[in-house]
Amino acid sequence: MDIHIRSFILEVLYPVFLFFFLILLRLLRGVNKIFCSSKKQVCIYPPAGAGSVGDEAMMEALIASFNAEDVKNITILTIEDGNPWDLKRVDHYYKLSNRYIPLRIIYFSWIIHKYDEFYLLGADMMDGYYSASGSINRIRLANIAAKIGLSSSILGFSFNNSPDKGVVDYFNKCDLKVKVCLRDPISYGRFINTINTPANLVADMAFMLKPDSRSEYTDDLLKKIMQVKNKKMIIGLNASYHSFEPAIGKGSRSNSQIIIDLYTKVMAEVLTLYPNVFFVLLPHDYRTKEFGEGDHQLAESIFNHLPKDVKERTVFSSEQLHASEIKLICKQLDLVISGRMHLAIASLGAGTPVGCISYQDKFEGLFRHFEFSEEAVTINSNTALSEIELVKFINEMIRNISNYKEHIAKELPRVIKLSNSNLL
Repeated sequence: MDIHIRSFILEVLYPVFLFFFLILLRLLRGVNKIFCSSKKQVCIYPPAGAGSVGDEAMMEALIASFNAEDVKNITILTIEDGNPWDLKRVDHYYKLSNRYIPLRIIYFSWIIHKYDEFYLLGADMMDGYYSASGSINRIRLANIAAKIGLSSSILGFSFNNSPDKGVVDYFNKCDLKVKVCLRDPISYGRFINTINTPANLVADMAFMLKPDSRSEYTDDLLKKIMQVKNKKMIIGLNASYHSFEPAIGKGSRSNSQIIIDLYTKVMAEVLTLYPNVFFVLLPHDYRTKEFGEGDHQLAESIFNHLPKDVKERTVFSSEQLHASEIKLICKQLDLVISGRMHLAIASLGAGTPVGCISYQDKFEGLFRHFEFSEEAVTINSNTALSEIELVKFINEMIRNISNYKEHIAKELPRVIKLSNSNLL
């Protein structure tokens, strides 16, 4: 097709067609409401395909918030080429591309016109850091849902200090009926200082997740923890390549080995300092990576490399655990050291102190919710590569467990209330 004809179709004819098509769908919704059930139908757009326990935590918390008596249909729009979701209480799944393709936009519009509410989980996908076009497309979907007449929300997301200019422009054009939710005070401040669209300060959806055991693997792991709970100090450890990537670069076998060696040595040293310690290795992402840098791959490798005396004081489940199960485990721990933000949220939500290996300002806003000094409860990934510095950080966290636990208990009700406000 001639480039000028293509340009005319996409830039002139298509916007006009879409404008009238959305008006038609809005009218159809009005007719449907007259004849259809009064129970709500909701449609959810996740941050990515399945595999991230953090994304699962947000999804499960959102779905659990819907009263079965009021909601008759829950639909997930799955990301094309992403791992398929398998969630409780979901009635339908539709595949949708995260790219801007005009026919896909028409397809999306047709799918959702029968629904009452559209929820787009923002997470860390809304500032263009991973993909400017992906972020823009998400804003576009929320806009279309609002124009058709749905209650449309972009649920709690982070916003970095250098958002993509195209994303900023699209947010400034965002339909005022779209509810925009920022999940921490720092992101909220950045957003309202950069963008004119009204926004709401909330906390991450995952704070609403209820702890729950769904498998015999979790029950077995909890049983092992409970057997030592009154005799040992139990520390949950998460090794995430994602948190170290800014310091060591893209995934490779040698870089994965750096993390494996680091954790093996650090665990042995901590056990020397605290002979009563007991470790639980906690992956928080189950997507398999080429060079063994997935959370569960690293955890298994660390476990297999541990000296005998340390391995005897360590438990690890090779089976995939659900977000609600990990939160239940966190409730039984004395301390968690995490490279994943949503594991930190699970830990804080369970009332357990957490120290984090930070990257991309990832934890700054989260800890601001709890009025923690970021310097006290995080260590930079570059610094954490030093065995001495990481042991020193863990030692400081151990010394302050009681104070931190008391402080979390005081602030948590307010944070959970903010999390609930995503849906108010």
